[in-house]
Amino acid sequence: MTAIELGKRIADMRNAKNMTQAELAEKLSVTTQAISKWETGAGFPDIQIIPQLADIFDTTADYLLGCEKKQKVLVYNVCAREIGSERCNYDIELNDMYLNEGWKIVQSHMSSDSEQTYIMVVLER
Repeated sequence: MTAIELGKRIADMRNAKNMTQAELAEKLSVTTQAISKWETGAGFPDIQIIPQLADIFDTTADYLLGCEKKQKVLVYNVCAREIGSERCNYDIELNDMYLNEGWKIVQSHMSSDSEQTYIMVVLER
């Protein structure tokens, strides 16, 4: 992974958390200039910072360094049928929250029986 690629990843994840460079710098006990340097690809964070970044961004060091993709599988009970009514509860706000944090839908599948309808969504980043 190049410094520019890592910098873009750090900037994207920071923005997904609605965090400023100053807030991230404070959490890491570094300067705002250091964050800017990383995000523009002018340098790499110290190797000791990588686990802290992964923790702050709720990811892994491997993902930060481009070694793996992270996946989540969500299963929603979309509709529950009861005698005489149908109650639906697909949580589109939760789905949007993940999408706003940089996750992308890579697969979805809906299944149904006489009482329930489910949707499975596989997210990746």
